[in-house]
Amino acid sequence: NPAFALPTTAALHAPADLTVARRAQWARFAWPAAAAVLASLTLWGWLRPESPTPVTRYGLALPPDQPLTDVFHPTFAIAPDGSWIVYVGPGDGGGQLWVKARDRYEATPLSGTVGAGGPVVSPDGEWIAFIADGQLRKIPAGGGSAITLTDSVQMMLRAATWLDDGSLVFSDGGFALRRVPDVGGAAEVVWTPESGRYAALPIGLPGGRGVLFTQCDANCRTVIESWVLDLESGEARLLNADVAQSWYAATGHLVYVRPDGGVFAVPFDLGALELTGAAVPVLEGVKVDQLIVPDFALSPEGMLMMIAGPTGRARTEAQAVWVTRDGTASPIDPGWAFDPGTVVGWVMSPDGKRLAVKILSDAGDDIWIKELDQGPLSRLTFHGERELRPGWTPDGRSVTFVSDRNGQQDLYVKRADGTGPAELLLDLDVPIWEASWSPDGTWLVVRVGGAAEAQRDILGIRPGTDSVPVQLAATEFQETAPTLSPDGRWLAYASDETGQREVYVRPFPETEGGKWQVSTDGGRSPLWAHSGRELFYLNGAGEMVAAQVVTEPSFSVGERRVLFAFGPEYANTNTLHPYDVTPDDQRFVMVRYAGSGSEEAPAGALIVVENFFEELKEKVGSR
Repeated sequence: NPAFALPTTAALHAPADLTVARRAQWARFAWPAAAAVLASLTLWGWLRPESPTPVTRYGLALPPDQPLTDVFHPTFAIAPDGSWIVYVGPGDGGGQLWVKARDRYEATPLSGTVGAGGPVVSPDGEWIAFIADGQLRKIPAGGGSAITLTDSVQMMLRAATWLDDGSLVFSDGGFALRRVPDVGGAAEVVWTPESGRYAALPIGLPGGRGVLFTQCDANCRTVIESWVLDLESGEARLLNADVAQSWYAATGHLVYVRPDGGVFAVPFDLGALELTGAAVPVLEGVKVDQLIVPDFALSPEGMLMMIAGPTGRARTEAQAVWVTRDGTASPIDPGWAFDPGTVVGWVMSPDGKRLAVKILSDAGDDIWIKELDQGPLSRLTFHGERELRPGWTPDGRSVTFVSDRNGQQDLYVKRADGTGPAELLLDLDVPIWEASWSPDGTWLVVRVGGAAEAQRDILGIRPGTDSVPVQLAATEFQETAPTLSPDGRWLAYASDETGQREVYVRPFPETEGGKWQVSTDGGRSPLWAHSGRELFYLNGAGEMVAAQVVTEPSFSVGERRVLFAFGPEYANTNTLHPYDVTPDDQRFVMVRYAGSGSEEAPAGALIVVENFFEELKEKVGSR
């Protein structure tokens, strides 16, 4: 450019008047030229595209004494700005919430969150909501007192979502979707699935526009679908089949995880709540618990967290274990692993030599008989429908179970040696979900009503004597897990009549003759010791408790002694008994999931992807 050329030697020695004239001529030309160049550079700076923020991937190692412990439910969440995470880690008496800032190695426990699951962060990052003991609660992210927002929250999947309009949507005890203000108050039903279907794992959309959720059948095997609920109209529509859970990304896409651990992205119209294009694979290898709960989280700013898992649709493997009264666990048969499914159930024979257990296989849910400890495993039912909740007749010769082979869940019985057909034992007007015989074999105690019916009651009937059942514990509250004392004179069960589940005892069969509350800090899943002098149950902190009881001449409760923590590595349920007791009352039979951080099966790696939206735009484009 002549304007920026160095002067020649002749010009340096030219007469002064000539030099001045040339300088004036140069200035008249150079300044406009320089201004034009400067303007061009400025305009280019304004118009040039910003450099994409780099995508970074790394494994997140938590301190050895602060591991992520919950292995089945949603276990972690990300702050909106990605500056910290909250996860379920170890705690005295059960898991609790821990907060880990990205600039610190150590995490900080949140007191008052023992037994918590399913953490979710408020849109402003100031609060953490969680589910514990059937309640939806919130606590300041920096620590403080927990506040109860509402009751009757589904614990099986422990899922809620915090919308940016100041409300939370959660799955209730009947697997319907409810909405509650984030300051607490009455929870309104916003959508109810049809009979036999469950709505779970909600994820809020921006502006309180709607909610993504997963709908599945009872086992979440045949039907696993992604739906969207329009909160303005109250209408819901199917988006995708064979999807475990979906999230909305600010790039204008839905990011979803399939049961096989594959991650896909599909264009989504937020205004119309509709898919507008084809899905594109973006990741794989996400751990998916029970084929429906992905260990995956996506923040509004594009930070992704996941636990690595096997590629392909894998079943959940578990082992039956003996657990002593001090909590020491050992496999019953080290070579035996099985999938307990989402509706768990197992029970020991009266002599303690056999285990009737519900196992999920490619053929569906069936009842199997395992000879203890390392004897053969035999399949008992072959009908091809759902066979659930096994029980034994008092003589140990036959097994009762619940089946929907005739369209509704009824009670059947079959000989334990497999001979002869299954026979219909009890058919009521409402679905039966669990049943057990009285010790003398004259009474059947049944719990009717399940998640789809949202009303659970305990009834009793004497087959061959009564034409209709009598109400043993049937109120507007949820009564579950009935169990009779060894002498058949006392009925223990759980009820949420106080706002949280507690264990109660009534005389049997005249249950109106009195009622005693056994647990004091939450209680569920009671079982009598064979001696009749103890009543076991799980308290609100997730601990196994042995309550000393006296049954003669009347009922009274003595010392309540905590035995051990019933950790998240064990198959659990709020409405049944996730354990059984050996005849000598010294051991429990429980089911422990593989991949739970035990020495036999360490948990998968925790992976973080920062600026995931840049990768998303590169693979599927931006809208």
